[in-house]
Amino acid sequence: MLRLPLFLILYWLRQPIVGLCNLVFAPALLAFLAGVVFIDAASAHRPIVWAFGGLSFAAFALARLYDSILMALASEDVVIGL
Repeated sequence: MLRLPLFLILYWLRQPIVGLCNLVFAPALLAFLAGVVFIDAASAHRPIVWAFGGLSFAAFALARLYDSILMALASEDVVIGL
């Protein structure tokens, strides 16, 4: 009974949430890759580089988790294109 309204609310909020995750994911990944390539391994900035890598992975994982929750809530008669 609550499945369809919950799905509709979450589907309505999908674009801002997944969009924000993608907005964080891509620059953090680029910063991580640039840090791995250009920053010396003995540098004091190395933890910041790994923080960008973790932030990038967390944003990516949150976007995929949100989509999987939507797929689990979707009934058979609802066709969605995630």
